[in-house]
Amino acid sequence: MIDLKLLREDPDAVRRSQLSRGEDPTLVDTLLSADAARRAAISSADALRADQKSASKSVGAASPDERPALLARAKELAEQVKAAEAAQAEAEAAFTAAHMAISNVVIDGVPAGGEDDFAVLDTVGEPPRSTTPRTTSSWASRWA
Repeated sequence: MIDLKLLREDPDAVRRSQLSRGEDPTLVDTLLSADAARRAAISSADALRADQKSASKSVGAASPDERPALLARAKELAEQVKAAEAAQAEAEAAFTAAHMAISNVVIDGVPAGGEDDFAVLDTVGEPPRSTTPRTTSSWASRWA
């Protein structure tokens, strides 16, 4: 998973990493916009929940004449909270999908390329050489 602090502070580093892996750098922008949408949805839902809570408290302290209007307002806020929570869940799902689409950031100094592009930098000791491949049963007999 990509560190969101790094993504927000230095999105170009993540874009460079995507390019060095041969992956799409526009996924970074997709993740940034999904992150902003998720944060806005969370903020909106939290604000509506706070309004709903204060409206519910005011119903108990209200006079009998004021209660019907306050109850209607509380019911309206409850519907808005449900809609905001649904929007928050959608934003969270979009954010998670975008977050999972980006590979880990490549460490500076790591050469670009895949399996075919590697180079042996150092060999320590002598690699074992076997003329006959070992089977599962031969390994098992050594430990029995």
